[in-house]
Amino acid sequence: MEFAPAPDQLKAAEDRKATIAAIFTTLLFMGAIAAVLMLWVIATFEKKIPTISVVGAPSISDTPEDQPQQKTRQQASTPATTTTSFTLTTPSPTSFTVATSPVPINNPTMDFGAPPSFGNGFAPASSGGVGPTFFGTQSKGNNIAYVVDFSKSMNQKGRVDLMRDELTKSLRKLEENKNFILICFAGPYWPAGADLPDSEKGLNGKAAVTFNGEKYPYSNGEYTKKKVPFEWSQATRANISKTTSYVRSADMVLGTDWVKPLKAAIEMDPRPDTIFFMTDGAVRKSSSDEAIELARYASRRGITVNATALIEPGAEDGLLALAKAGKGMFSIVEKNGRAKVVYRHGE
Repeated sequence: MEFAPAPDQLKAAEDRKATIAAIFTTLLFMGAIAAVLMLWVIATFEKKIPTISVVGAPSISDTPEDQPQQKTRQQASTPATTTTSFTLTTPSPTSFTVATSPVPINNPTMDFGAPPSFGNGFAPASSGGVGPTFFGTQSKGNNIAYVVDFSKSMNQKGRVDLMRDELTKSLRKLEENKNFILICFAGPYWPAGADLPDSEKGLNGKAAVTFNGEKYPYSNGEYTKKKVPFEWSQATRANISKTTSYVRSADMVLGTDWVKPLKAAIEMDPRPDTIFFMTDGAVRKSSSDEAIELARYASRRGITVNATALIEPGAEDGLLALAKAGKGMFSIVEKNGRAKVVYRHGE
C-alpha cells in the first residue's frame, strides 16, 4: 500500500527546490558580474602597458677621442674583425653586437714624428660607408689609400700649398674605424714618414729612403734590395696628426712616375677600397697606358680608383682614362684652386 505524502512535506520539498534554484540563479548572476569585471580590468591593464621603443638613434660605442689609443700591432696576414656595440634605450636595456666588415690594423701606431695638437677639425666616429673627399672625388669603404705627387714641379703655381691644405683636410675627416696610407711619389715612391736625404739625385740616380731608422736603397725609382714596407695605419688622432705634420713639412723630389706608386697601393694586403691618385705631371703615353691597365685590374678586384689633375692640362686625358678604367671619379683643379668633378662612373 502506498501512502501519499503529507501536505506539509510537499510544501517543504517545494521550498527546498525554490531555495536551490534561487541559489543557483544568484551564483550565475555573480559569475557573470565577475566575468565582466575581469574583462574590464584586463582591458584597463592593457591600455597602461607602455610601448617599448628606441629613444633616439643607436649610439656607436667607440673609444673616446680624449682617451689614450691602444698601442697594439697585428700581422698583415691575420686581419682582425672589428665589432661595434650598440645600446638601445628601452624600458629594459638591451645590448647587442654587430660585426662590421674586417678592418685590419697592421700599423695602429706610427713611429715617425711627434703628434702636434690640431684641436678641432677631426671627423666624429660613425659607421657610414662613405668617407672623406679629396679634391671633390669621393671615397668609400674602410681602407683608403692616398697616392699623391710630391715632385719638384709641385712647387710651381701654388700647387704644393693646395695639395697640403686639401690632403690635410681630407685626412682629418677620416673616421677612427677607417685605415689609411699615404704613398708619396715623384721619381721614387715612399710611405709618409720616410726621409729622402739624397732626393736631389731623383729618378735617374742612386739614393736611399730611410724609414723608421732603416735604409732602403733605390735606383731609377725602384728599390734595389728590399722594398720599404707599405702598411695600413688606423685613423686615430695621433696617426692623422703625425701624417699631416709630415705632409706640411716634406720636401718635393725630382721625377714623376705614375706606375710604381699606383701598383704599390693596389698590392696592399688587405686591398684598398678606394685609391685617391693625384698628380701635376704628365707622363709618356706608354707609362700612362700601363697605369690605366693597373686601374682596370684594380677595378676587377673591387677597388675604386679616383684621379685628380692638379693645374696640369697635359695630364688630364691620361687621368680621365685612369678614372674610367678604375670606375671612379675624375676632377680637375683649375688655376684659381677650385676643384671641378668632370667625370663620375655610372653617370
